[in-house]
Amino acid sequence: MDKFVEWSLWSAEQIAEALPGLVAVVEIHLHDLPSEHLEKNRAAIEVLKGAVPDSAQIRDGSLEP
Repeated sequence: MDKFVEWSLWSAEQIAEALPGLVAVVEIHLHDLPSEHLEKNRAAIEVLKGAVPDSAQIRDGSLEP
């Protein structure tokens, strides 16, 4: 049986607010992800833990590692 799911877009503010929690969840489950991407995923987690982007940086993509 097909189930209809409606997804709504998040604003940049909602993403900025949720990102630290999402990063924490990914970090907890890091070893459940494909091992061939482990180092890239770990590096991304470290960047996002060290410099959580604000809503303006999310909009314009200006966060620099």
